[in-house]
Amino acid sequence: MDRNCRLGILIVPEEIIGSIDGKKLRIGIVAARFNESVTRRLLKGALNGLKAHNMLEEKIPIVWVPGSLELGIVVREMALSGEYDGLIALGCVIRGKTTHYDVVVEQSSSALLKIPLETGIPVVLGVLTVENLQQALSRSADDRSNKGYYCSESVLEMANLMKTLKARRSHQC
Repeated sequence: MDRNCRLGILIVPEEIIGSIDGKKLRIGIVAARFNESVTRRLLKGALNGLKAHNMLEEKIPIVWVPGSLELGIVVREMALSGEYDGLIALGCVIRGKTTHYDVVVEQSSSALLKIPLETGIPVVLGVLTVENLQQALSRSADDRSNKGYYCSESVLEMANLMKTLKARRSHQC
């Protein structure tokens, strides 16, 4: 038994949770034009979420790329710029009758998931991978169930969390 337990001292571990307040953040969004009818809906959801959490529109640049495969290179470039606290990648890949779907999903996800590890900048993956257009429209509805809205809260929480952790690390030296 731990000495502190015998003495009746309860040691509670510290919990660190990122805020979803966007007031002091700069968040970039990269959106794929392929399946644009869906990605515009995702973008609307992301913007609604960011604005609902105190972000100013002028601190939310939006960059368009041709498709989901091109998201990675642009998101990486934005992360390396040092101008952003977090990034959201939006796209929509709908399964077709060929294996192209599998390649796009695997390669775009793989590229995007490496960026935060390389740069320390949170990247939230908002690429829908669905069987049909109806599923895509359902996941990009005009409410809080919109994947873009969910991504906005995730990126704010992660950006604030990373700022907190980096500040703590700099104070330890």
